[in-house]
Amino acid sequence: MSEQLIELSTAENDLLACAAYLAERIGSSDGHSESMKELIPRYLAKSDVDLAAELADAIDDPFVRDQMLTLVADRCSELNDDEYAEQLVEAIEEKNLQDTAREMIAIQKARQGKFAEAFEIADSLPHASYAYAEIAIRQEKETALQTIEKIEFPYLKVQALEALATQTDDFTLLDIALENADKIEFDEERIRAYLGIAAKFIEGKRKDRAIEVLDRARQSTETIESSHQESFFSQISQGFVRAGSVDLGDRTLDLVKDKYEIAHALVAYADEFNASGETADAIETLDEAYAILKSQRDRETRNTKSKFTLFGTIADRYADFGKFERAIEVANENTYEEIRNEALGNVARKSVLAGRDSEAHEAVALINDDVQKGLTLVTLCDAKRKVEDPEGAAEYLNEARRIGTAVEQPSMKSVILSQSARRYKIAGDAETARELFSESLFACEGILDSSNRVSSFAALADVLSELEFELNDSEKQMIRTMLLKSDR
Repeated sequence: MSEQLIELSTAENDLLACAAYLAERIGSSDGHSESMKELIPRYLAKSDVDLAAELADAIDDPFVRDQMLTLVADRCSELNDDEYAEQLVEAIEEKNLQDTAREMIAIQKARQGKFAEAFEIADSLPHASYAYAEIAIRQEKETALQTIEKIEFPYLKVQALEALATQTDDFTLLDIALENADKIEFDEERIRAYLGIAAKFIEGKRKDRAIEVLDRARQSTETIESSHQESFFSQISQGFVRAGSVDLGDRTLDLVKDKYEIAHALVAYADEFNASGETADAIETLDEAYAILKSQRDRETRNTKSKFTLFGTIADRYADFGKFERAIEVANENTYEEIRNEALGNVARKSVLAGRDSEAHEAVALINDDVQKGLTLVTLCDAKRKVEDPEGAAEYLNEARRIGTAVEQPSMKSVILSQSARRYKIAGDAETARELFSESLFACEGILDSSNRVSSFAALADVLSELEFELNDSEKQMIRTMLLKSDR
């Protein structure tokens, strides 16, 4: 084991240091690396780049080590400590990651308006297209166009021009983007470029031009042999509807056989109808999407999780359209339990926001996992606060606390109680918030998996900082005892 960077006296008084102390003692190389990927960004957020760099350098996995050093170098550049940033770049062993780090530093300089420094770094890179794109979107238009010419890849040029069009509100730049899109040799990349340009034309209220570009995308898609062909047709059909042509959308969707892709497109149609005030058409279209997706047999399904996620999305849309009973019914029919519970939680939250408490209670009652139910109740507390119902918020929060206290899994018990503590503090009940935070902290003592324990203490460090509490003596003693056990 390498020399430890976090001392016991520091770890027992600081939750993030406690997490780092535990992480340093994880015997598995993978477990240690994964824990450091959680901790190092937190130290960087605190601007403790020295310790972050030392923790990164101690990682055994050379690729993860270089990845983390790249993040530290980027943060140093953001803090204008360019000399240290360059030292860290030199310490990166993998050449491609070293170039990535320099590219990130160039981008930081562009964000700071230091274009000369950004160009000096970018010009030294073997492949600087991403750096030039980031520089360009922060420059004045005429100068930006010159910088975009330096970009090697046509698709990236298109993306830079799209971003510049949005930033300058000059949608004539999309004509230049289209010229570059036409030059893209790889069919799928060219189609994606067309889709992006069409979306920007729609954003700029040039739906006629969007339809022209979408037609190019459709023609290109008709000629490709790819597993993505039907997905592209689905996306193009959605684009036509957003551009105001349901007829062209339907004609394109007729080319699609995959029921998931058809249903996915119809959900987008429903969104568009609802946004236009055509609620009846939106609901009818959503009914059609649900029926088509439900008729898809297992052997026709390419990605089961995506299919059931779309079922959850459809339930969510029924709630958006004010059909709460239907939303609950569709969510509850989902056979993928995690997505089912999440969908019921989303419907419950939207029911609260709409003043439909009975439907919210019905949806929550159907959630069959106490952890998900507790977390859902916390979000319902937020929804009640949003509609200015403090009494209703308190009821949901008290129930979340009751469930969280009863949860046996230590890590999830800690999550529910710590999130409840945040809401009690917001409600002005600092005493209960402090009590719950302590309970959530002591729950972490029972976590057996080393990586999970690190994650939990790191998350609690974030909560403690937000709550502006200090660790008390009993908490410090528990932490010290636990850390001493970890040394055995």
